Amino acid sequence: MRNLILLIFIVIFSTTIKAQESDLVDTFWYLREISIDGTVITPPNNDELETPFLEFLSVTNGYTLVTCVCYCGATNFVQFGNDFIQFDGMSFLITDDCDMSENNIFQDIYFVEFFQSEMAAVSDPIGFDILTDSDGNKQLTLTNSNGDIAVYGDQLLGIDTATVNSFSIATNPVNETLRLILPDSMKKGTIKIYDLNGKLHFSATTSSLKFSTDVSSLNSGMYLVEVADGDRKSIKKFIKI
Repeated sequence: MRNLILLIFIVIFSTTIKAQESDLVDTFWYLREISIDGTVITPPNNDELETPFLEFLSVTNGYTLVTCVCYCGATNFVQFGNDFIQFDGMSFLITDDCDMSENNIFQDIYFVEFFQSEMAAVSDPIGFDILTDSDGNKQLTLTNSNGDIAVYGDQLLGIDTATVNSFSIATNPVNETLRLILPDSMKKGTIKIYDLNGKLHFSATTSSLKFSTDVSSLNSGMYLVEVADGDRKSIKKFIKI
């Protein structure tokens, strides 16, 4: 009987861990706040900065973690433990600094203090925990080896989603032509396409609300498209097939 109870416990525990891992990689996470040395810091609220986010992208050998403030950091390969993740360093895909000092300060704290991005070796384990409330809303808490915390949610708080998602990709995945639908408020936009190694493959400006470009020469894989209008930038991913 004792062995049966132990077996049932192991099965339930394993199922719970797998469910947490699935929620972690299948959810687009919006940053709510970070806590460094016990000091809670929320992302700045201004016209330049959209809500920082974190997501896991599926690659050939597993997953890579991508998280963005003004620029984006990506890990090489994420290893999953029972309640933690670990990765082989972090590189930066889009390295333009924020124009506003408060955004640059927050960005540095987020990447350097919390993710310890200046470490070249394998990262220390980062614990994760996901809570789901009665309405089905999820909250992700990451805890680094120093006890610092980053809290994310799967919903935007107090922000108009249509405003934040300032452009859309007409068809995704993309075969030969990338088509973007740009916001009515855009006067002159700059369009850039990067691969996940941070290499710039395309750059152009447009004043049209509908923009298209030939991407048939790109290798198959995941890319980031950045649309900038003055101080505001928005980044989305697309898949080239």
